[in-house]
Amino acid sequence: MSVTRWKSAALVAALAVCLAAAPTQDAAAPIERAGTLVPADAVEHKLELESYSGPLEFTEVVAHGTAVRLGDVLARFKLEAVDLAIEAAERDLRSTEIRHQNQRETARLEQEAGDVRLVDANDALQQAEAALDLYRKVELDLKRRGIELSDGYSKDNIEDQKDELAQLEKMYTADELTDATEEIVLKRSRRQMARSLTSYELQQARRRIDEEVTEPLNAKGKEKAVRDARSGRDRLVRQQEMERRTREDGLLKLDPEFRDARERVAKLRRDRERLVVRAARDGMALHGAIADYEPGRGAARHAVRGSASGGAVLFTVARPGVMAVALDLPESQLLKLEQNVAVKVVPAADAAKTLVGRLRFDRFPDPKSAGGPENSYDATVELDGTLPPAFVPGMRCKVVIETAPRTGS
Repeated sequence: MSVTRWKSAALVAALAVCLAAAPTQDAAAPIERAGTLVPADAVEHKLELESYSGPLEFTEVVAHGTAVRLGDVLARFKLEAVDLAIEAAERDLRSTEIRHQNQRETARLEQEAGDVRLVDANDALQQAEAALDLYRKVELDLKRRGIELSDGYSKDNIEDQKDELAQLEKMYTADELTDATEEIVLKRSRRQMARSLTSYELQQARRRIDEEVTEPLNAKGKEKAVRDARSGRDRLVRQQEMERRTREDGLLKLDPEFRDARERVAKLRRDRERLVVRAARDGMALHGAIADYEPGRGAARHAVRGSASGGAVLFTVARPGVMAVALDLPESQLLKLEQNVAVKVVPAADAAKTLVGRLRFDRFPDPKSAGGPENSYDATVELDGTLPPAFVPGMRCKVVIETAPRTGS
C-alpha cells in the first residue's frame, strides 16, 4: 500500500470514529394499541327494585341497536310473580291493621280496668282510714262510757245488796222469827251478794284484759288494715304505671310495623311499574352497560323468555356517533406516556375515518391483571369529533400514540 492510500484510509477511519461518537436524534417508534369504541354520551338503565326479589323473565325486549325516543319501552317483564307478591303483602297489611286495632282496643280496655281497680283501692283505703278514725274517736269513748255505766250498775247492785243484807240482819235480830226462816233468808242474801262480788271481779278482770290486750290488738288490726290498704293502693299505682309503659311501648311499635307493611305494598307496586323499562332519552338502545363494551368484555343480548337480575344494568341508550375509545396499556409502556397526550384513532372498519383524541389512563393497575407477567392499566381516548352513525359501540380501532424522540449516544 502506498503512503497516499494509507493516509486516505486512515482519514476515512478517523471520520467514522468521530461520526460514531457524535450524538444522534432517532425518531422513537410510535406505540400502537388495540381499542374498542364505547359510548361517550349515554344513559344506563338499571333495574333498581325496592322490594321484589322474585324471578325476572322478559316478555318483550327491544332489539340491540334500535333507535328509540324518550319514553319508548325497552323491555317488559312477566308480572304474575310480582302480582302474587303484592296480593300477599296486601293480605299482610290487612292482617296487621286488624291486629293493631285489636291491640289498641285491648290497651284501652286494660286501662279502663286499671282505673276501676285504682278506684276500688282508693275506696278500700278510705274505708280503712274511716274505720280507724271512728274507732279512735267514737268507739273507744262509747266503750269506755259503757264500761263505766256497767261498773256503776254493778257497784250500785252490790251496795244495795249489802244494805239489804244489813237490814235483814237487823230485822231478824229485832223480830221474833223462827231461826229456820232467818237462816234461809240470810243465806240466800249472802249467796247472792257473793255472786255479785264475783261477777264484778270477773267484769273488772275482763275490762283489764280489754284495756291491756284486746283493744291494743283491735287498734293494731285497724292500723294494719290502713297500712295494707295504702300499700296495696300504692303498689297498684306502680303496677299500673308499669303496665301503662308496657302498653305504650307496644303501641309505639305498631306504627313502624304498620308503616313497614304499608311501604312494602307501595314498594312492590312501584317495582311492578319498573318492570316496564322505558328509555330515559333519545338515542340508540344497546343491551348491557357501558363497561360491557370495553376490551375483553362483551355485552349480553336479552331475549324474550330470557332472565335478568335485579340491580344489573340492562340497557344503555347512547347518542349515535358520540364515542370514546377504551383500551389498556402495558406497564412496560406506561412511563413513556403522559396524560392528555394527543393520539390518532384509526377505526378498523374504515381507516379513512381517522380521528384525533386525548389519552387519559389510570395511574394504578387493573386488579384483573395481577396474575399476568405485567400489569395493565385502563385508558380512555376522548375523541375530538364524532363518527358516522354506521360506527357503533363495540367496533375495534387502532390507537397510535406518538412518543417523544430518544437521545442516543
